[in-house]
Amino acid sequence: MDAKDRVKLGLNVIIKKKPYLAGLVSSLTGKDCSTEDAFVLENNQDVLPFISTFLPRLDTPESSDLKSVLSELIKKKTDGKTIFLICGASAAGKDTLASLVKENLYDKNENTEYLYCTKYTTRERRANEGLDEYSKKLEPSGNYVYCKTLEEMNSFEVDLEYSLYGCHYSLCKKDLSSSEASHQHLACIYGKLENIAKIKQELFDKYNRIPFSILIKAPIESHSHRINGRHTMSKSEKSDRVREMERQSRFIKSKGHEFEANFDLVVNNGNDERLSDNANLITEFIHESILWANKALKPDS
Repeated sequence: MDAKDRVKLGLNVIIKKKPYLAGLVSSLTGKDCSTEDAFVLENNQDVLPFISTFLPRLDTPESSDLKSVLSELIKKKTDGKTIFLICGASAAGKDTLASLVKENLYDKNENTEYLYCTKYTTRERRANEGLDEYSKKLEPSGNYVYCKTLEEMNSFEVDLEYSLYGCHYSLCKKDLSSSEASHQHLACIYGKLENIAKIKQELFDKYNRIPFSILIKAPIESHSHRINGRHTMSKSEKSDRVREMERQSRFIKSKGHEFEANFDLVVNNGNDERLSDNANLITEFIHESILWANKALKPDS
């Protein structure tokens, strides 16, 4: 039995013996942890990736022992490396909010900035994406590598590929695997909403990163208005985007809280919400999460 499984075994015993902890972990796992094992031995398909993102906000005297033990386990696995997945249907405001948040974190000057994970795509470049300093520094699309074909995209070291709007997207393996200080905290736009639980598990298991996820939502009418107002898109691309957006929006609505439970933060970004308020909300969430990871999980902490 390896060290990870020995810690899991000990946690199972502790949780079952303490009603408060059993109730807390049951709410996170969806099973009765007063009788069932919270952690499955010799099996990576467990709740660690999802509990790990909950820990920064688990702050009660009764939970301090559990938080300490779980933090030590996650520290061994990740060394405090994180990735923030910013998700939502087309025109929810993902890129705009990510750019504002990155600027906010830079202004805080507290070592809580993230680096955009390099993303490869077969979609065409829009306007000045990646061509000026503002785009390179602040915009997610400023860090895209544009490929003419899927074959060209797959000639790079990529992973976690998905298709959307007739285009292909994937993330850079080198960035995900990096242990350099500059790559300690990554962020990316991830568009395939239906895959989110699977992707979080893969990022934790394969790349040893704590996978925080943020869902940006807006009413269908807001999405449609924004898509149709994009001057850099052709009519056919706008039509495709609207159809896929409507499908994703219906999916989110039909799954309700069951789906939203996969996310650590859900932000409503309709026309009635102030963009700056939402940017501040996400900024504080990421800021607190990175501060916690830097303090509790880095190897020298």
